[in-house]
This record gives sequence, C-alpha cells and structure tokens, in this order.
Amino acid sequence: MSCTRHITSTTITTIGGFMPLILAGGGFWPPFAVAIAGGTALTTILSFYFVPAAFKLLTKFSFKKREQQTLEPDKLQPTT
Repeated sequence: MSCTRHITSTTITTIGGFMPLILAGGGFWPPFAVAIAGGTALTTILSFYFVPAAFKLLTKFSFKKREQQTLEPDKLQPTT
C-alpha cells in the first residue's frame, strides 16, 4: 500500500510523456506509443488488483499448511 503513490505517478508521467507521440501523425510512432502507454496502464491495473489478491490466496494456503505441520508432529511424539 505504501508504493501506490509512486506507481501511480510513474504511470501518469509515462502516459503523459507518450501523448505527443500518440497525437502526432505518422505510421510508426503513434502505434508504438499506444502500445507502451497501454502496457504501462494495464500493468498498473494488474499490480493493484491481481497481486494483492494472489498474495492473500497464497498466504492463506501457506498459513493453513504451516499450521497443520506444527500440529501433526505434536500428535505423533509421545509425551514424557
């Protein structure tokens, strides 16, 4: 959550920097600039929505697995 401002500002400046190339005519630069700016925007959206959800799912399963591993050895060892 602490990197949100930095990622957002980098995305905005990248898209803003490519706007002159997007708006200019020509055969090569506008599609190239749209691809780079669109990729940056899509990557930002994915990083804000997909990565936290994937992290939560992975840590949830990891926590359950770790909890089972810590409980099972106690059941198998005899108490003295």
